[in-house]
Amino acid sequence: MSSVAIARGVDVRRASWAVVVRVLVRVAGVWLAPGVVAQVPGQVVAWGWNAYGQCNVPTLPPGLRYESAAVGGWHSLALRSDGAVLAWGLNWEGQCNVPTLPSGLRYASVAGGAEHSLALRSDGAVVAWG
Repeated sequence: MSSVAIARGVDVRRASWAVVVRVLVRVAGVWLAPGVVAQVPGQVVAWGWNAYGQCNVPTLPPGLRYESAAVGGWHSLALRSDGAVLAWGLNWEGQCNVPTLPSGLRYASVAGGAEHSLALRSDGAVVAWG
């Protein structure tokens, strides 16, 4: 399998480029893009260097869609329409271990850092992990 994941069958020209995120890492004098994530209405597409699976967007259950997406250093995150957050890729500091929500709460947005993840809950609290 190639280390580059390519979005097939998705017209990325229609992506909401306001939510496109690129993380650049300098390795031995060369800039690498570990992952690029774009939100296409209801979907997330990812491409770029995929050494840790950060471009392998999970398949959605029927009836759900993606609301937003973010990338961290070597991991990606997405917010589903049911308020759940998914995280995948390199998990060396626990940045993909999304905390369980208390009953009745949802996640409202997500962000990724180098080795951590953040999410805003529906009650206004910010949760950080990793």
